[in-house]
Amino acid sequence: MSTTTPKFFAVADIGGPVSVAINAQSAAAAAEWFNGQDANFADAGRTDAEDALEICGDGMTSEEFASELQARGYVVASSDLCDDGNWVLWAKA
Repeated sequence: MSTTTPKFFAVADIGGPVSVAINAQSAAAAAEWFNGQDANFADAGRTDAEDALEICGDGMTSEEFASELQARGYVVASSDLCDDGNWVLWAKA
C-alpha cells in the first residue's frame, strides 16, 4: 500500500465495485468535489480503491467490498453521497 493512499473514496456497486479516489481535507470537501464533477464514474469503471488498497474486487458484493475497506481502516462518512442511493463516501479513520 502506498504512503500516499487517499483519505476518501466514493464507492458504488455497479455490477461490481466502482471507486473514485478523492484527495480532500474533510468529508464535506470530498462530497462537494465529487458532486461537482461532470463525469460518469460508473461508466468509466474506475477502480481507484482497488488499485490503491490492493483489493481484487472482481466478483465481490457491496458487503464484501465494504468489509475490505473496513479492514483497511476506512469508515462510512456518508451513506448516500449523491442522494441517489448508489454512492457511499468512505474515509480513512
